[in-house]
Amino acid sequence: MNALYEVVAFRPFTQLPADVRSTALQIAADRWLILNQKPALPADFAVTDVSGKWREIRLPSAARVLANTVDVEALLAGRECARTALFDCPAILVRRDVGYAVWVERSYEHAINVAIQQAAAL
Repeated sequence: MNALYEVVAFRPFTQLPADVRSTALQIAADRWLILNQKPALPADFAVTDVSGKWREIRLPSAARVLANTVDVEALLAGRECARTALFDCPAILVRRDVGYAVWVERSYEHAINVAIQQAAAL
């Protein structure tokens, strides 16, 4: 399992340092997820290890499956990722070079896997 860190800015509109920003997924205003390496940040930020909270599901060819729950292009318009609900599960949808990744809260992992399997069978 990969380490995952959630970063929250204490002041609105605070930007992450450039070296951290390049690997961060902005999931909300003033809030990011950072995979694998705990960032060294100034006191304007809180860093919390959330490795146990989220699970990643890779979907290499998921456009048809995701179309059953969301308009992916509208949701990700101009963004790499977005926090949303997929199949009624809180999730973060991330565009990858090949397909998508879905970060889902651990307690919803089984539910979203079942929903993805059912949507793929349609």
